[in-house]
Amino acid sequence: MLFRVTISHVALRLTLCYVVEDFKRGAILAAFPRDAEKVEGLTPEELTALREEKTNKWKQPWQVYYIAIISSMAAVVQGMEYVALHSC
Repeated sequence: MLFRVTISHVALRLTLCYVVEDFKRGAILAAFPRDAEKVEGLTPEELTALREEKTNKWKQPWQVYYIAIISSMAAVVQGMEYVALHSC
């Protein structure tokens, strides 16, 4: 038997009922990204953010790039340590 899970079920299970409408709008935007202008309930700030994401998807806060670089460096160090400890 196929069990159908909806956004409301997940939100209720995780006690996130206060953000159900946000999840629904996000699901609609993920399914139909070209129709963002037609989604009801989006604030002007959200529409502006969606437009900017389409025009310049690499415009992120510097902290995002910093975390990506630091995490990559940590992975390199972990790999070097593993090779040093487990090589013959």
